[in-house]
Amino acid sequence: FFGFGPDTAESAETNYTRNEFEWFGAASWNVTKTFRLSVGQHLQVFGVNEGNVDTLPFTGAVFPDAPGIHGATILAHRFSVIRDTDDDVTTPTRGAYAQAFVEWLNAFEDDRSMPFFRGGLEGGIILEGPTERFKTVAHSRLELGTRRDSPLFAQAHLGGDSTLRGYGDDRFTECEM
Repeated sequence: FFGFGPDTAESAETNYTRNEFEWFGAASWNVTKTFRLSVGQHLQVFGVNEGNVDTLPFTGAVFPDAPGIHGATILAHRFSVIRDTDDDVTTPTRGAYAQAFVEWLNAFEDDRSMPFFRGGLEGGIILEGPTERFKTVAHSRLELGTRRDSPLFAQAHLGGDSTLRGYGDDRFTECEM
């Protein structure tokens, strides 16, 4: 963890181990073959322990006031509008995906409750390559939230094991404190 925002110095690097319980449930209505509406609930319970990298200080000691650094619980309600033209649910080889969503979240940290809203757009496309064997995949996500002091796990972040190879989850946290 390097702190918040683009001006954080590399010397501020710290480490922690995140324990997480997560549950997500949704109900969707397939309006057409490629268009659906979805409502869902998302429960996340986070805990933070000292990290396993002995050469770096514990994040909680360096950033004791970072929101969520002592653990938090987040309950979210989401409404999504989704268009999906992928040719296969499991391993698509062509198609496009787009989602617009709004969420009402409530973060519980220590003895306070922090309600806030988040919204976003996400999309991806699989393009044909020079042969059937090669494909090009593009993915983009825009996310906006209404609280600057929401727990660090609920803030918009760049990176993660499924979006940027070589960077762990929450490597780049976008909101400034």
